[in-house]
Amino acid sequence: MAKIYIRISGDRIYAKNLDSGAVFDEPALLVIVESGGRKYVLAAGDTVAAACAETGAIAIAPFDSHPRVLVDDLDWASFLFKYAM
Repeated sequence: MAKIYIRISGDRIYAKNLDSGAVFDEPALLVIVESGGRKYVLAAGDTVAAACAETGAIAIAPFDSHPRVLVDDLDWASFLFKYAM
């Protein structure tokens, strides 16, 4: 299993695979859409602006900028972690 260094802020997520050196450094944003009664991620990170422009969807930020609250939405934050890996 790879060792991953993750730095989170209200507006960005930075992840570095310490074994391979691969780096993910993108906005901490997701575009969520609903289809058939289920929600799914349409875009994440750098692709959010284009997805919002194409679909009119709204971006969400799962991390909060409040100094004592890091995660605002745990379900979507966990998806963003997986996307960064």
